[in-house]
Amino acid sequence: MKKYKMKNHIQRAVYSLLFGVAAFGGHLRAGDISINSLFSDHMVLQRNQPIRVFGTGANNSEVVVKLAGQEGRSTVRDGIWEVQLPAMTAGGPHTIEVAGPQKLTLSDVMIGDVWVGSGQSNMGMALKGMPEYARALQSFGNPSVRVFKAKVAPAETPQREIQRVKTQITDGWRVADPASSGEISAVGYYFANAVQRELGVTIGFIHSAQGATSVEAWLDDKALHEVLPDSKRLDVLTNPKNPSVFYNGMIAPLQKFPIKGIIWYQGESGGHDPEPYQSLFSKLIVRWREQWGLGDIPFYWVQLASFQFSSDKSGEAWAWVREAQDKCRRLPNTGMAVALDLGEFGDIHPKQKREVGERLAKVALHGDGKSVAAEGPRFKSAEFANGQGTIHFLHAEGLEAREVVMNRKPKLEPGIDPEAFRAPAGELLGFQVAGSDGAFVEAKAVIKGDTVVVRSPQVKQPIAVRYAWKNFALANLCNRAGLPAEPFRTDNAPLPDIITKQAEVFRKTLNNYKPSSKPTNAENPQ
Repeated sequence: MKKYKMKNHIQRAVYSLLFGVAAFGGHLRAGDISINSLFSDHMVLQRNQPIRVFGTGANNSEVVVKLAGQEGRSTVRDGIWEVQLPAMTAGGPHTIEVAGPQKLTLSDVMIGDVWVGSGQSNMGMALKGMPEYARALQSFGNPSVRVFKAKVAPAETPQREIQRVKTQITDGWRVADPASSGEISAVGYYFANAVQRELGVTIGFIHSAQGATSVEAWLDDKALHEVLPDSKRLDVLTNPKNPSVFYNGMIAPLQKFPIKGIIWYQGESGGHDPEPYQSLFSKLIVRWREQWGLGDIPFYWVQLASFQFSSDKSGEAWAWVREAQDKCRRLPNTGMAVALDLGEFGDIHPKQKREVGERLAKVALHGDGKSVAAEGPRFKSAEFANGQGTIHFLHAEGLEAREVVMNRKPKLEPGIDPEAFRAPAGELLGFQVAGSDGAFVEAKAVIKGDTVVVRSPQVKQPIAVRYAWKNFALANLCNRAGLPAEPFRTDNAPLPDIITKQAEVFRKTLNNYKPSSKPTNAENPQ
């Protein structure tokens, strides 16, 4: 560690002596120009997309950018400059030279795939908080993975400049060595590492997440008010439920920067008010794609894991959020990693982030055309006759009931709680059936080929089936690839009154609104 720090300090000193560069506000400055804080040594630029290099400066200053034999020029207008260079294939390392009154040089620049990871705390949880990292720090790291961590910076209006985390270990882009790996999202690290090893190109991961944030916090004002016209800004800027402010400070500044795609882990906050989640999340996907201007770039997310969510008296509010997440896959080039079996009864932050990240990676690799099993059993159809229901699935090769173990007590390593909840291998759990009265009861479920047959002595004529329809669901149907079945229901019952009333109470707790004002059109960062 000492050797690493000394090397880093020497590099910075030499850099300043050679080029007269000083750090200012998170970006590099030379004379009358500066380069955006997204740019630094060790960065990754998106392959097969036109390369955009941009920054700020004094009006009428001339800027020349050189990269791999390509050269572009710009003049500062309204304090802003941008140079666009031709797309490049994966490779490097390269050097970027930005010449104005003086010269800026960025070294060890790679061309590869860049992913943004956003959402709330389960995306934000750093790798250094995982038990496996503490046990074997030196085993982590991949020189072909580069990471950038955005500072938590909510803002009243969309920002042009991202604020980046500055520590002794990281400031801007860093190679994922054992120390810097620990600072970023555990889900993001495992995702990037798995994708990199399969594709063989450098992966850049931009970590821009904050705990407890609602989906509304990540939507710009205009998009938000198209879904929720009465939404109002809260008094406290840093409130994680404050509409639009985390979009303004942590996503808008990224949207001039070409990327491969986005991974998302959020929805826990949606359990307080599940009804609008599908509309809000769908709007976020569509709107972010519009703002990036790169077409229908991949957008993949994690479906909520099991958790008791004790503030919910219905016991199933998260099941409705999971259904909303599932329905968002109707949008093109989207995908979902199921984490139902990776939760914990008493901890909203389960520790099995490796499995989550790697499942997301499988979804991404499948979307990239790789022959990778990326989905578990997915409901296809149901038929009811002779007092039982027969459920048909997609991705049903090798259906089986696998052992699932989820801790009861929080803060323990996965699976070591002596009081853990267990679904034993060979015994299929998690199914319920209901008759015409709509009352669901636990059902006996048996695998028959690529179907599951369910029945209950309490329901003579079942007409509906639900699977894993609880906040904390002990359910264990998998396919041969070891991927868990997705929660589902065959009925079309509306959201229960108890959840609707809970949502009304929750909304009243957000009573520190500013006076109502007309929504403003969010600036398009491009």
